[in-house]
Parts: sequence; structure tokens; C-alpha cells
Amino acid sequence: MLQEREDDLHMVEDSPVNIKGKTLIPALICASLSVFFLNGGFLSLFFLAPLGYAAVVYNSFRIVFLMATVINIVFTSVMRYASGGMWLDIFYFVVLSLCFAWIMLGNNDRIRTLYRFIASSAAGTLFLVIFVFSRTGPDFNIMVNAQAEIFSVVFPAVTPEVLVDLLRNIALRGGIMASAFFLFFVNRHMALTAARIINKREKEKPLSAFFVPGNTIWVFSFALLTVILTGILKMQILDIIAWNVLVVCSILFLVQGAGILMFFLARKTPGFRLAVNILIIFMIFSPLGTVAIAALLLLGIAENWYPLRQGAV
Repeated sequence: MLQEREDDLHMVEDSPVNIKGKTLIPALICASLSVFFLNGGFLSLFFLAPLGYAAVVYNSFRIVFLMATVINIVFTSVMRYASGGMWLDIFYFVVLSLCFAWIMLGNNDRIRTLYRFIASSAAGTLFLVIFVFSRTGPDFNIMVNAQAEIFSVVFPAVTPEVLVDLLRNIALRGGIMASAFFLFFVNRHMALTAARIINKREKEKPLSAFFVPGNTIWVFSFALLTVILTGILKMQILDIIAWNVLVVCSILFLVQGAGILMFFLARKTPGFRLAVNILIIFMIFSPLGTVAIAALLLLGIAENWYPLRQGAV
């Protein structure tokens, strides 16, 4: 979760383990898992989690990162020899891993975890824009045509050209930024959860204690106004920037809304909390998902004017 404190990662700097001894095998396992996940289809969403686990438990992100990078280079070189996208795939792993490293290990620079998330997501977005739009080859066209055929059943006007433009607009206007933020968030949460379960680490601060910085509402309002004006004036570059800022602010208020909900659910019985969580998950993955997300977003924004969590810890 995103925290107020900078000690929430619970590093083991006070009792580091010698990397040449006890942590060498675990480091190799974490590095191998990272590369396996990266090339494992759906599991690629979680390829950063083993690196984060190594950082939390063994304080050995650097050695694990170097191991994983070497393994990934060897594996990619063998599997995609002479492929034009080989080095792009390698850089994808390196860039996102380094961005994630700052999130996991940046507690010494006294920058709030939230700001490291935003900065790392922005840096990751710049690379992902290159990564995504440089892969518009035959495989990408096949994927787009397949998606267009599915959409054309319901929407006859959807052609591959229309779909490409739609995907490009969504990606540039916050889609990739949201994906990068989600990628880092999920992998950090998984790493901390695994460390807590396997190594009995202290539980991190709950989501109910997360608060968006006070001035965020003004950034959100200005970005929303800019999106409207740049859309009218057809100022594409400013429009893309404003959309990405708006998406980041929306994510923060969405998380704050979820924190408010968790705060009130913490006072209810376990059975009631379980029922509400199941209902929320069902709504998010149903046609009502947009309504559920909008409700949490508005709830998070509302707390700027009315303190909904008095007494939160």
C-alpha cells in the first residue's frame, strides 16, 4: 500500500546478511523467478515481485538485479536471436526494474513513497511509450485485426484503423501511466505480502491510513480544466500531458476512496467485511464496474472538504 511513513518497507539494514553466504542461493532463486515470470505470459505482470522480495528480506536488490539481468540477456538472446525487438525487451526489464528499485529502496532519500511511485511511473511511462509503439509489426497488426473483428460484431464501424487510433489515444492519454502505476503497486504489494507471510515481517501500515496530499485537489482541478481547453483548442501535446496528470490524481483519489471504505469496514464484523469485499469485486468486474470506481473516486475527492476518517491511525 502507499504509506505516510518512509520506514514502511521495513528494510533489514540493521542486520544485513552476507550476500556471499546465506543469501546467494535465495538471490539466485529470486532472479530466476523474475525472468521466468517475465517470460511466462500472464505471470509477466508479477516479474518485479521477486526483486522486491529480495530487497525487503535480504536487502540485496542490487545483486539480484544483476543476476536477473544477466539471466534475462542470456535467455532473450537464445530465444530471440537476431530479432529486432531483442534489445528492446532487455531494456524493458532493466528500466522497469530500476524504477521499481527506487520505490523499494528509496527510504533513505526521505522522499515520500507516494512521490517515488509517481516519479517512477512517469519514467516508466516514457519508456513504455517507446516500447509499445515500436512493436507495431505483423504480430501487433494480427492482434489488432482480431480485436477489431470482435468489436465489429457489436460496433460495425470499428475497423482496424479506428481501433489503432483508439488504442493509441488511450495509451498516450493516461493508459500507459495507469498501467505503470498499477504494475509497480501490485508488485510492491505482493513482495511485502510474501515477506510478511514467509519471513514473518511486520505488517505494513493499512490502506485506511492513506491520505492524499492536500494540494492534490487543485492539481486535479487544473488538469481537468486544461483537458477541456486543450481538447477544444486541439493542442495535442498539452492535452496528452494534462490527461496523464489527471489520471495520476484520479488514481490517488481512488486509493483514498478505497482507504475511506476500508476505514469504515474495519469497524464491522468479519462476515460483513467479507460480504462487502465480494460485492465490490463483483461490481468492479461487472458492467457496474465504472459506477463502483466512480463512487470510490468521488468519495476520495469528498474528503478534501469533509473529514470522513476522524480518528484514523
